[in-house]
Amino acid sequence: MRKWIFILCLLCAILYFLPSAAANSEETHSVGWTVIRSEVDTADADPNAVERTKAYIQEHYASMLYVPKRETLRTVEAFRPVMHANYVQICFTCNDASATATATLYALRDPAGAISPLEPMGSYTLAAGGQVTDDERYIVDTVAEVTDVWEIKILDVAGADGVSKLEFDTRGYYGFLVLLTTISADDNISCYAAYY
Repeated sequence: MRKWIFILCLLCAILYFLPSAAANSEETHSVGWTVIRSEVDTADADPNAVERTKAYIQEHYASMLYVPKRETLRTVEAFRPVMHANYVQICFTCNDASATATATLYALRDPAGAISPLEPMGSYTLAAGGQVTDDERYIVDTVAEVTDVWEIKILDVAGADGVSKLEFDTRGYYGFLVLLTTISADDNISCYAAYY
């Protein structure tokens, strides 16, 4: 009889704690868009293979590096280590509905590692659409692949005045760099990121 009471108590305890354990195992964090590049009107210099070193990155691109850390989690639960996001989405806005540009993405492993070269992820052409933000910027609604090393998912609304995005698994990388080139004359491009 004692054996059955023990088993019943054990089952009740499992059923009691199971929902909270399941909820914690698949955390999804709702975050807003973060500006990672603002109103870029001059084309970035795209580093050649020799320049993609840790020293060159720190000297020329340190302020442009996007590191998707879940800081809100760390603030609330100080005992947890810094958590990096699993997926990142990137979107763009322009100052004009006819603006175009090219975005080239790079990934970087933790700079504390033995080596941390800048690794090409892909390159994409961008075209603004008709949807306008609160600060009167035109959201990019067309994204087309030029090169795609990482098989980045393009969430493209094909010119339907929506929000086109680039989405990718962070694969344990530390940070990401978005360079903007071939910007149409008299235009500027802003870049935003969100993670989950």
